[in-house]
This record gives sequence, C-alpha cells and structure tokens, in this order.
Amino acid sequence: DQAMSLTIVECMQAHARKKPEAIAFRYMVDPELPSQNLTYAQLWQEAGHVARFLRSIAQPGSRIMLFFPPGMAYIKAFYGCLQAGMVAVPLYPPRRNVKSDRVIKVAQSCQSEIALTTASEIGAVSTAWNEQNQIGLKLQFHAVDQIAATEADVVDWQLDCLPQDTAAPAFLQYTSGSTGTPKGVIVTHENIMANARHLSLMSSGNESDVFVNWLPLFHDLGLVTAVLWPVVMGATSILMAPATFVRDPVVWLKAITRYRGTMAGAPNFAFDLCINKVAEAELDGLDLSSWRIA
Repeated sequence: DQAMSLTIVECMQAHARKKPEAIAFRYMVDPELPSQNLTYAQLWQEAGHVARFLRSIAQPGSRIMLFFPPGMAYIKAFYGCLQAGMVAVPLYPPRRNVKSDRVIKVAQSCQSEIALTTASEIGAVSTAWNEQNQIGLKLQFHAVDQIAATEADVVDWQLDCLPQDTAAPAFLQYTSGSTGTPKGVIVTHENIMANARHLSLMSSGNESDVFVNWLPLFHDLGLVTAVLWPVVMGATSILMAPATFVRDPVVWLKAITRYRGTMAGAPNFAFDLCINKVAEAELDGLDLSSWRIA
C-alpha cells in the first residue's frame, strides 16, 4: 500500500475506506481511564471538516500556523491542513508574559495569516500573540473544535479528495531559534512517504504495529514516528502528553503493557528516567514482551 500511494492523504483515505472502524489514534491521560479514540473513518471526516473550512477562507499552499496543547485537536488540524492542500506549521503555543519573539519571526518567515487552535486556548494564545507582536503582523485565529461543530456533514468527504502534487510542501519544520532567527525546513509529501517507507524497511514496520509515544508532536521525532508514519501504514498510535510521562514514567510502560505496544521510541534520558523513577513495586503487572522497536 505504501509503495502504491503517492501521498499520506491518499493513505489516510484508503484506510478510511478499507477499515473505517480501525483505531488510528488513542489519546491517553491515565492508563486506568478510557482513552479518547479516533478511528480512520473519523480521522478522515474530522480532518475533512477542517479542510473544508480552510478552503473557504484561504488558497491552496497557504501556511497555517498550529498552536495546540497535546491532544486529538492537533491531529485533526494537522491532517486537515494536508487534506486542504495547505502547509501546516506546527508550533508550541505562545505563552503570556514570556519574552520570546520566535512565533513572530516564524510568522514573518512563512508569511502565515491564519492560525488554528482550540476554543479553550484561543483567548490565551491570541493574547500572548498580541503581547509579542510589536510589528503589527495580521493573524486570524480559529478554533478547530468550533469548526467541526458548524461545518459537519456538509460534504461527503469519502469521495472528496483532491489530487496532490507530491513535490508540494506538506509542512514546515522550524528550528528552535535559540542560536539565531528560526529557520524553516520544507517537508514535501514526497519526503513524508520516503521517510515512512525507509522507517518501515529498517524496522519491518506494518499495519499491525502499535505505537506508544509521549514525544512532543510539534517537531520531528514525535511528528514523524507518532503522527505521520503510523498513518502511512494504517497502524494504531497511542499518544500521551510529555508532561504525563515526565511526572510518572511508569505510565508509558503501563500503556505499552495495556495496548501491547510494539513501537515505543524515546531519547536516552527517557530510559534513564524509567530506571531512576519506577519503583520495584511498580514492576508487578508490567509486561513489555510485545515491545519490538525501542
């Protein structure tokens, strides 16, 4: 399937048609509580609501800044941008009273005029933007959870998928800007597919894999291995906030146990944290035998 599909959007559409009830993403707050789930059919439909809205206010190729806390809304918005033929620009949300002009410099660089966030964040994010915006840049803020409620079920998105240029940018990945002006890297649809195919080849990855990750979803490691690669294959990706893991590392291991995780990667400090913070008593009930790629 990966070899035949040209873009990740076409992969997503194929999975939505072939196995609509299969779980694409689970978002977990606590391993003892039920997760928030998104099937492949729901992912296609929810991304479609965002895409339809974006097409009503912007042209294909427009850069869309994404300001989201960890969670499902970010996933829907990111794939909505791709489905609309627009360029996602994932970023940490700006915070009030934080002296940083990174988001301003990024907006200048990519010439974005539209930002997506959630209804619960839009007030704080827009206020922080206005505090930091000393040069009068224009940016419209929209809440995706309100878009979905007002634009639902207008179009049959099972059928409405525009052909996409594989050489077109899918998203922009910006450097931190800690050593100078943030620099944007253009990642094309072709880049996404080549990266996913390479990862699958190196790891024998397939649609039966279960990803369990707490990695930040706004830059490369988390975005590629927890958001993009699983969707190319049609696998399931279980997500949690980085803060959830840092606060209690055993939660990650419990999630691998509960969902029979096979792909769960992290930087080396995360494994050190598990060794140092997980108590002997917490090891009872853990079963990591399904874990294939670390």
